[in-house]
Amino acid sequence: MMDTQNMLERPIRVNETNGLLKNLKALKRLSHFCLDEPSVTIRKNSFYLSSSSIEPMQLRSYKRCYLAIEESVPLQEASKLFLVPNNNPSSDENCTIKISRRTGAAIAATTTIVSQIPILKSLMGAHKKKRRFFLKKDETYQKWYIDLMPNFEYFKKDIKQVPSVEGIYMLKYKGQTHYIGESNCLARRLKEHSREDMIPFDTIKYSVIKKSEDDRKYWEAYHINEYVRDNGELPPYNAVSAKVKKLLDENK
Repeated sequence: MMDTQNMLERPIRVNETNGLLKNLKALKRLSHFCLDEPSVTIRKNSFYLSSSSIEPMQLRSYKRCYLAIEESVPLQEASKLFLVPNNNPSSDENCTIKISRRTGAAIAATTTIVSQIPILKSLMGAHKKKRRFFLKKDETYQKWYIDLMPNFEYFKKDIKQVPSVEGIYMLKYKGQTHYIGESNCLARRLKEHSREDMIPFDTIKYSVIKKSEDDRKYWEAYHINEYVRDNGELPPYNAVSAKVKKLLDENK
């Protein structure tokens, strides 16, 4: 009797295509995981690592992974999150690595770690592409890390509650973004908006950036570009001034 089950599971050979591919070669579908740069996607209870990260990180040689920041940097100001695979005993700091045969790997039980990092916590309800980070190799530490991108992770309803810090900010009204900006003193700048501008807003979202004016301007331009990419135009109250045009041109 013919084994129909084996026939269904057996891969189709070129000579089984009924002559449709004479002098042609069919292309095989590949998982998109195989085509990616090494990356990490933040999920509800784990960090998913693409299959393309397994070999560079030598994950098959390890059972656990530390998630770490630089010791000298406060958690709220960390710009890098390091992934350090290891075989040390399991602990509250050392998460288990689970490797899939087909789709990649996962660093398990990360919920409470994510909740400590405002930037990552703010992304949990976002689309997958916003929660995806490409892995990089730090030349100083010789360890893999992801950039913690300022993402307007803090928000207030009352401008009096916004601290006098350096950073970038977004003004929203009824859920719609009206303006994106940067300042070396957010509290002062927001008071100026309230007194001098006619920008309606009921929510202020912001990120603290203490590095330099260039960093603030870079991330301001980045988020303006992201808004334009998603909406086809500038936020309504971002006037197309020489400043904005210059920022957009420099960061295309």
